[in-house]
Amino acid sequence: MCHKCLKTECPQRDRIVLESGTFMLNLLCCSECGVRNVKNTEKHEEEDEEGTEIVTFSHTCSACRHLIAVHRHTFSVEEGYQEYAMECSLCGTGQDSHSVLPDDPRHSLQTELL
Repeated sequence: MCHKCLKTECPQRDRIVLESGTFMLNLLCCSECGVRNVKNTEKHEEEDEEGTEIVTFSHTCSACRHLIAVHRHTFSVEEGYQEYAMECSLCGTGQDSHSVLPDDPRHSLQTELL
């Protein structure tokens, strides 16, 4: 990964989780050739023993193929919730969770407390 190409390394993205795409606002330019255009390459999809889906790909300079960052996205279902996570020097880190039920019990509990 190339830290010279980034404004901020691993920015906190809260609940934003990208399975594909690129957070271009965090890219300065390629430190090798100066171009500010990224291509997603070398995509791999796998599933681990616990059933977690893992997608990884490389953010590379579209001009010289310099490696900017490696992007990792995970998805799993745990205790009735779909869990998403992202780790990437360019796109940042983030996590999100959604109920598999039509009405999210956490949301209903928050409404009752108000």
